[in-house]
Amino acid sequence: MRLSNKMAAAVATVLALSIGQAGAVDWPQKPITLIIGWAQGGGADITSRAVFQPHVEDILGQKIIIRNQTGAGGEVSFTTLAHSKPDGYTFGWTVTPNLLSFPISRKTNYKFEDLVPVVNVSYDPGVFVVPADSQFNSLKDLAAYAKDNPDKVTIANGGTGGDDFIAVELFMTACNCQVTQVAYAEGTGASISGLLGKHVMVSAINATESKKFQDAGQVKVLGVMADKRVDIIPNVPTFREQGFDVISGSYRGFSAPAGTPDEIVQKMADAVEETMKKPEFLDRAKKLQLILEYIGPKDYKKFLLKVEHDMKKIYAKHPW
Repeated sequence: MRLSNKMAAAVATVLALSIGQAGAVDWPQKPITLIIGWAQGGGADITSRAVFQPHVEDILGQKIIIRNQTGAGGEVSFTTLAHSKPDGYTFGWTVTPNLLSFPISRKTNYKFEDLVPVVNVSYDPGVFVVPADSQFNSLKDLAAYAKDNPDKVTIANGGTGGDDFIAVELFMTACNCQVTQVAYAEGTGASISGLLGKHVMVSAINATESKKFQDAGQVKVLGVMADKRVDIIPNVPTFREQGFDVISGSYRGFSAPAGTPDEIVQKMADAVEETMKKPEFLDRAKKLQLILEYIGPKDYKKFLLKVEHDMKKIYAKHPW
Protein backbone atom coordinates (compact mmCIF):
# COMPACT_ATOMS: atom_id res chain seq x y z
CA MET A 1 0.00 0.00 0.00
CA ARG A 2 1.39 3.34 -1.00
CA LEU A 3 1.30 6.07 1.67
CA SER A 4 0.28 9.64 0.88
CA ASN A 5 2.91 12.34 1.32
CA LYS A 6 1.21 13.60 4.51
CA MET A 7 0.97 10.11 5.98
CA ALA A 8 4.57 9.32 5.09
CA ALA A 9 5.70 12.53 6.79
CA ALA A 10 3.69 11.67 9.90
CA VAL A 11 5.19 8.18 10.06
CA ALA A 12 8.68 9.62 9.65
CA THR A 13 8.06 12.08 12.51
CA VAL A 14 6.84 9.30 14.81
CA LEU A 15 9.84 7.15 13.95
CA ALA A 16 12.24 10.05 14.57
CA LEU A 17 10.67 10.79 17.93
CA SER A 18 10.79 7.12 18.88
CA ILE A 19 14.43 6.87 17.95
CA GLY A 20 15.23 10.07 19.86
CA GLN A 21 13.43 8.87 22.96
CA ALA A 22 15.10 5.49 22.76
CA GLY A 23 18.48 7.21 22.45
CA ALA A 24 17.75 9.29 25.55
CA VAL A 25 16.64 6.22 27.51
CA ASP A 26 19.75 4.27 26.46
CA TRP A 27 22.07 7.18 27.28
CA PRO A 28 24.95 7.11 27.98
CA GLN A 29 26.60 4.65 25.65
CA LYS A 30 30.09 6.19 25.68
CA PRO A 31 32.24 8.42 27.93
CA ILE A 32 30.97 11.93 28.74
CA THR A 33 33.13 15.06 28.59
CA LEU A 34 32.87 17.66 31.34
CA ILE A 35 34.45 21.04 30.54
CA ILE A 36 35.92 22.99 33.45
CA GLY A 37 36.96 26.60 32.79
CA TRP A 38 39.50 26.70 35.60
CA ALA A 39 42.83 25.03 36.25
CA GLN A 40 43.32 21.53 37.60
CA GLY A 41 43.50 21.57 41.37
CA GLY A 42 41.30 24.65 41.72
CA GLY A 43 37.91 24.76 43.47
CA ALA A 44 35.88 24.07 40.31
CA ASP A 45 38.09 21.15 39.35
CA ILE A 46 38.12 19.62 42.84
CA THR A 47 34.36 19.95 43.27
CA SER A 48 33.65 18.45 39.85
CA ARG A 49 35.88 15.46 40.48
CA ALA A 50 34.29 14.93 43.91
CA VAL A 51 30.83 14.78 42.29
CA PHE A 52 31.58 12.85 39.11
CA GLN A 53 34.54 10.65 39.95
CA PRO A 54 33.54 8.03 40.96
CA HIS A 55 29.92 8.67 42.04
CA VAL A 56 28.15 9.87 38.87
CA GLU A 57 30.39 7.57 36.83
CA ASP A 58 29.18 4.60 38.87
CA ILE A 59 25.52 5.61 38.62
CA LEU A 60 25.59 6.18 34.85
CA GLY A 61 28.00 3.36 34.06
CA GLN A 62 30.34 5.48 31.94
CA LYS A 63 33.58 7.38 32.47
CA ILE A 64 33.47 11.15 32.90
CA ILE A 65 36.39 12.82 31.12
CA ILE A 66 37.19 16.17 32.76
CA ARG A 67 38.71 18.70 30.38
CA ASN A 68 40.21 21.85 31.86
CA GLN A 69 39.89 24.76 29.45
CA THR A 70 40.96 27.93 31.19
CA GLY A 71 40.69 31.56 30.18
CA ALA A 72 38.77 34.81 30.70
CA GLY A 73 37.14 33.87 34.00
CA GLY A 74 35.38 30.89 32.48
CA GLU A 75 34.25 32.59 29.27
CA VAL A 76 36.39 30.36 27.05
CA SER A 77 34.79 27.22 28.49
CA PHE A 78 31.27 28.71 28.38
CA THR A 79 31.76 29.44 24.67
CA THR A 80 33.04 25.93 23.94
CA LEU A 81 30.10 24.40 25.81
CA ALA A 82 27.56 26.59 24.03
CA HIS A 83 28.87 25.48 20.63
CA SER A 84 29.18 21.79 21.45
CA LYS A 85 26.93 19.12 19.96
CA PRO A 86 23.74 18.74 22.08
CA ASP A 87 23.88 14.95 22.14
CA GLY A 88 24.25 14.48 25.90
CA TYR A 89 27.98 13.80 25.81
CA THR A 90 29.22 17.29 26.69
CA PHE A 91 28.48 19.16 29.91
CA GLY A 92 30.24 22.10 31.52
CA TRP A 93 30.83 23.79 34.86
CA THR A 94 28.86 27.05 34.91
CA VAL A 95 29.39 29.72 37.56
CA THR A 96 26.98 32.51 38.38
CA PRO A 97 27.29 35.46 38.03
CA ASN A 98 30.19 35.08 35.54
CA LEU A 99 28.06 33.08 33.09
CA LEU A 100 25.44 35.84 32.99
CA SER A 101 27.45 39.01 33.56
CA PHE A 102 29.82 38.61 30.62
CA PRO A 103 27.16 38.81 27.85
CA ILE A 104 25.48 41.72 29.69
CA SER A 105 28.61 43.85 29.79
CA ARG A 106 30.26 43.01 26.47
CA LYS A 107 29.96 41.11 23.22
CA THR A 108 30.60 37.40 23.72
CA ASN A 109 30.52 34.37 21.47
CA TYR A 110 27.80 32.76 23.58
CA LYS A 111 24.57 33.80 25.27
CA PHE A 112 22.59 32.27 28.10
CA GLU A 113 20.02 30.90 25.64
CA ASP A 114 22.78 28.75 24.09
CA LEU A 115 22.80 26.60 27.23
CA VAL A 116 20.37 24.47 29.21
CA PRO A 117 20.91 24.51 33.00
CA VAL A 118 21.19 21.01 34.44
CA VAL A 119 21.86 21.26 38.17
CA ASN A 120 23.33 23.58 40.77
CA VAL A 121 25.64 21.88 43.28
CA SER A 122 26.97 24.50 45.66
CA TYR A 123 26.66 28.08 46.81
CA ASP A 124 29.61 30.01 48.20
CA PRO A 125 28.49 33.33 49.70
CA GLY A 126 30.68 36.39 49.48
CA VAL A 127 32.61 37.88 52.39
CA PHE A 128 34.67 41.01 53.05
CA VAL A 129 38.05 40.39 54.67
CA VAL A 130 40.60 42.87 56.02
CA PRO A 131 44.11 42.38 57.43
CA ALA A 132 44.21 41.23 61.04
CA ASP A 133 45.57 44.62 62.12
CA SER A 134 43.03 46.66 60.12
CA GLN A 135 41.29 49.63 61.72
CA PHE A 136 37.98 48.10 60.59
CA ASN A 137 36.33 45.66 62.98
CA SER A 138 32.85 45.64 61.43
CA LEU A 139 30.99 46.59 58.29
CA LYS A 140 29.67 49.67 60.10
CA ASP A 141 33.25 50.82 60.68
CA LEU A 142 33.99 50.31 57.00
CA ALA A 143 30.82 52.06 55.80
CA ALA A 144 31.34 55.06 58.11
CA TYR A 145 34.90 55.54 56.85
CA ALA A 146 33.81 55.15 53.22
CA LYS A 147 31.09 57.78 53.65
CA ASP A 148 33.53 60.27 55.16
CA ASN A 149 36.23 59.45 52.60
CA PRO A 150 34.63 58.83 49.15
CA ASP A 151 36.72 56.58 46.89
CA LYS A 152 39.46 56.23 49.51
CA VAL A 153 38.53 52.68 50.49
CA THR A 154 40.09 50.20 48.04
CA ILE A 155 38.42 46.80 47.72
CA ALA A 156 39.97 43.96 45.72
CA ASN A 157 37.83 41.68 43.58
CA GLY A 158 38.56 38.57 41.51
CA GLY A 159 37.71 40.19 38.18
CA THR A 160 35.29 42.73 36.77
CA GLY A 161 31.78 41.31 36.39
CA GLY A 162 32.35 38.39 38.77
CA ASP A 163 30.53 37.74 42.03
CA ASP A 164 33.13 39.65 44.08
CA PHE A 165 32.71 42.71 41.86
CA ILE A 166 28.91 42.50 42.06
CA ALA A 167 29.11 42.15 45.85
CA VAL A 168 31.00 45.43 46.17
CA GLU A 169 28.51 47.18 43.89
CA LEU A 170 25.66 45.95 46.09
CA PHE A 171 27.48 47.09 49.24
CA MET A 172 27.95 50.60 47.83
CA THR A 173 24.22 50.81 47.18
CA ALA A 174 23.38 49.46 50.64
CA CYS A 175 25.69 51.86 52.49
CA ASN A 176 25.17 54.83 50.16
CA CYS A 177 28.92 55.21 49.87
CA GLN A 178 31.57 55.14 47.16
CA VAL A 179 34.67 52.93 47.17
CA THR A 180 37.33 52.09 44.58
CA GLN A 181 37.34 48.58 43.16
CA VAL A 182 40.66 46.95 42.23
CA ALA A 183 40.38 43.95 39.92
CA TYR A 184 42.75 41.00 40.27
CA ALA A 185 41.93 38.89 37.21
CA GLU A 186 44.24 36.15 38.47
CA GLY A 187 41.70 35.39 41.19
CA THR A 188 41.56 35.03 44.95
CA GLY A 189 45.23 34.25 45.50
CA ALA A 190 46.31 37.52 43.91
CA SER A 191 43.52 39.41 45.66
CA ILE A 192 44.61 38.15 49.09
CA SER A 193 48.27 38.87 48.29
CA GLY A 194 47.27 42.42 47.47
CA LEU A 195 45.42 42.67 50.77
CA LEU A 196 48.18 41.22 52.94
CA GLY A 197 50.71 43.39 51.12
CA LYS A 198 48.60 46.44 52.06
CA HIS A 199 48.02 47.36 48.41
CA VAL A 200 44.26 47.34 49.10
CA MET A 201 42.27 47.83 52.31
CA VAL A 202 39.61 45.15 51.81
CA SER A 203 39.25 42.01 49.72
CA ALA A 204 35.94 40.60 48.49
CA ILE A 205 36.23 36.81 48.26
CA ASN A 206 34.07 33.77 49.06
CA ALA A 207 33.39 32.20 52.44
CA THR A 208 35.16 28.92 51.69
CA GLU A 209 38.21 30.84 50.50
CA SER A 210 38.38 32.98 53.65
CA LYS A 211 38.47 30.27 56.31
CA LYS A 212 42.12 29.24 56.02
CA PHE A 213 43.28 32.86 56.20
CA GLN A 214 41.04 33.49 59.21
CA ASP A 215 42.26 30.32 60.92
CA ALA A 216 45.87 31.41 60.31
CA GLY A 217 45.16 34.77 61.97
CA GLN A 218 45.97 36.71 58.82
CA VAL A 219 42.58 38.32 58.26
CA LYS A 220 39.38 39.41 59.96
CA VAL A 221 36.15 38.47 58.20
CA LEU A 222 33.78 41.42 58.53
CA GLY A 223 30.59 39.81 57.22
CA VAL A 224 29.07 37.05 55.11
CA MET A 225 26.58 37.77 52.30
CA ALA A 226 24.09 35.00 53.05
CA ASP A 227 20.60 34.97 54.54
CA LYS A 228 22.00 33.18 57.60
CA ARG A 229 25.41 32.42 59.09
CA VAL A 230 27.37 29.62 57.46
CA ASP A 231 28.76 26.63 59.32
CA ILE A 232 32.37 26.96 58.20
CA ILE A 233 32.71 30.46 59.73
CA PRO A 234 29.90 30.47 62.32
CA ASN A 235 31.34 33.39 64.30
CA VAL A 236 30.96 35.78 61.35
CA PRO A 237 27.70 37.80 61.25
CA THR A 238 25.80 38.30 58.02
CA PHE A 239 25.64 41.63 56.24
CA ARG A 240 21.93 41.80 57.09
CA GLU A 241 22.67 41.33 60.79
CA GLN A 242 24.83 44.46 60.55
CA GLY A 243 22.21 46.52 58.73
CA PHE A 244 23.24 46.00 55.09
CA ASP A 245 20.79 44.14 52.85
CA VAL A 246 23.35 42.35 50.68
CA ILE A 247 23.03 38.76 49.48
CA SER A 248 25.68 37.74 46.99
CA GLY A 249 27.94 34.86 46.14
CA SER A 250 28.85 32.25 43.60
CA TYR A 251 26.37 29.58 42.54
CA ARG A 252 28.19 26.67 40.97
CA GLY A 253 26.66 23.96 38.85
CA PHE A 254 26.55 22.28 35.47
CA SER A 255 24.89 23.01 32.14
CA ALA A 256 24.63 21.44 28.69
CA PRO A 257 24.35 22.84 25.17
CA ALA A 258 20.85 24.03 24.26
CA GLY A 259 18.95 21.27 22.45
CA THR A 260 20.21 18.48 24.70
CA PRO A 261 17.20 16.13 25.17
CA ASP A 262 15.19 16.78 28.33
CA GLU A 263 15.38 13.10 29.29
CA ILE A 264 19.18 13.22 29.29
CA VAL A 265 19.27 16.47 31.25
CA GLN A 266 16.96 14.96 33.88
CA LYS A 267 18.92 11.70 34.02
CA MET A 268 22.15 13.61 34.66
CA ALA A 269 20.46 15.79 37.28
CA ASP A 270 19.08 12.70 39.01
CA ALA A 271 22.55 11.13 39.08
CA VAL A 272 24.02 14.27 40.68
CA GLU A 273 21.17 14.46 43.21
CA GLU A 274 21.68 10.79 44.14
CA THR A 275 25.41 11.47 44.55
CA MET A 276 24.76 14.42 46.84
CA LYS A 277 22.83 12.16 49.24
CA LYS A 278 25.59 9.58 49.57
CA PRO A 279 27.29 9.57 53.02
CA GLU A 280 30.72 9.09 51.46
CA PHE A 281 30.22 12.13 49.22
CA LEU A 282 28.86 14.25 52.09
CA ASP A 283 31.90 13.32 54.14
CA ARG A 284 34.24 14.34 51.33
CA ALA A 285 32.28 17.57 50.75
CA LYS A 286 32.66 18.44 54.43
CA LYS A 287 36.42 17.93 54.25
CA LEU A 288 36.51 20.15 51.14
CA GLN A 289 34.39 22.73 53.03
CA LEU A 290 31.78 22.80 50.27
CA ILE A 291 28.50 24.58 51.00
CA LEU A 292 26.06 22.35 49.13
CA GLU A 293 22.84 23.60 47.54
CA TYR A 294 21.12 21.28 45.08
CA ILE A 295 18.79 22.94 42.54
CA GLY A 296 17.18 20.77 39.82
CA PRO A 297 16.86 21.68 36.11
CA LYS A 298 13.57 23.63 36.09
CA ASP A 299 14.24 25.60 39.27
CA TYR A 300 17.86 26.18 38.27
CA LYS A 301 16.74 27.77 35.01
CA LYS A 302 14.17 29.96 36.80
CA PHE A 303 16.80 31.03 39.29
CA LEU A 304 19.32 31.93 36.59
CA LEU A 305 16.72 33.92 34.64
CA LYS A 306 15.97 35.94 37.78
CA VAL A 307 19.67 36.56 38.41
CA GLU A 308 20.06 37.67 34.80
CA HIS A 309 17.13 40.09 35.20
CA ASP A 310 18.55 41.52 38.43
CA MET A 311 22.03 41.88 36.95
CA LYS A 312 20.71 43.80 33.96
CA LYS A 313 19.12 46.27 36.41
CA ILE A 314 22.41 46.62 38.29
CA TYR A 315 24.34 47.12 35.04
CA ALA A 316 21.89 49.81 33.91
CA LYS A 317 22.68 51.80 37.05
CA HIS A 318 26.37 50.98 37.39
CA PRO A 319 27.89 49.82 34.05
CA TRP A 320 31.21 48.06 34.31
